[in-house]
Amino acid sequence: MALGITTAGQALGQGLWPLLTSFLIASQGWRQAYATIGVIALLLLIPCALLMRPAPAPHGLTATGGSGRGAGKTPSADVPLSVFLPWLGLAVIFCCIVMATPLVHVVALASDRGIAPTTAASVFTAILVAGALGRIFFGRLTDRIGGLRGHIAASAGQTAMVFWFTQLHSLPAFYVLAAIYGFHSAGVMTCMVICVRQFTPDARRAFSVGVTVCFAWVGMGLGGWQGGYFFDLTGNYLLSFANAAGAGVVNLTILTALHFYLARKGKPAPEPAAA
Repeated sequence: MALGITTAGQALGQGLWPLLTSFLIASQGWRQAYATIGVIALLLLIPCALLMRPAPAPHGLTATGGSGRGAGKTPSADVPLSVFLPWLGLAVIFCCIVMATPLVHVVALASDRGIAPTTAASVFTAILVAGALGRIFFGRLTDRIGGLRGHIAASAGQTAMVFWFTQLHSLPAFYVLAAIYGFHSAGVMTCMVICVRQFTPDARRAFSVGVTVCFAWVGMGLGGWQGGYFFDLTGNYLLSFANAAGAGVVNLTILTALHFYLARKGKPAPEPAAA
């Protein structure tokens, strides 16, 4: 739940900053707008970072949440990091192809349907604002069903919704689908971090998060690129979004296989003996 609330701020920022930036560009030009954003970041982010403190550790546990004697153990399943991390990373690449295609191209798609560009940009904002709620929801859900099952649920939602953007023609329809899609799509990112938290050892967790996010950005780049490439080839977004849906199916296949692998091979990590 805490990760869901924290990552919800990211989704809100991604949704609201483009609107603020559009006003800055209109009044200051894009160069000065970038400089203004940089000053705002310095004034806000650095003081906030200085206020951060490690969470207090309960008796017998380290600040990372693991036992002092059990540091380095995999907390949720006895699965090697060399197996889990590449498997999750591969799934994340395909997951983020699904995610990036609408994020990069939905404004252009809505504009092609006759919606004014400034209004079409609000569809992008709707995806990300709805995503803030999705991150909180899926954060809470994974408290009940676990990170991997939550990841599968969120991925299934975004996969089922992504192609339908190409079938819309009215602004209200775009808003409705944007809200549903964004709710699931943003939840994917929260569940991804929770999966790393649950299935990687304390001593390698920060490294594991970095590697997984690296895979995510590879997928984001591929998704945005393939959307534009196939639009240039065909003159419409049907194939681009169909490819995104296909990538979602591949992602779900990998995650489901990983789930069954862990169910068959995984064993709870042994509790360390009391001192």
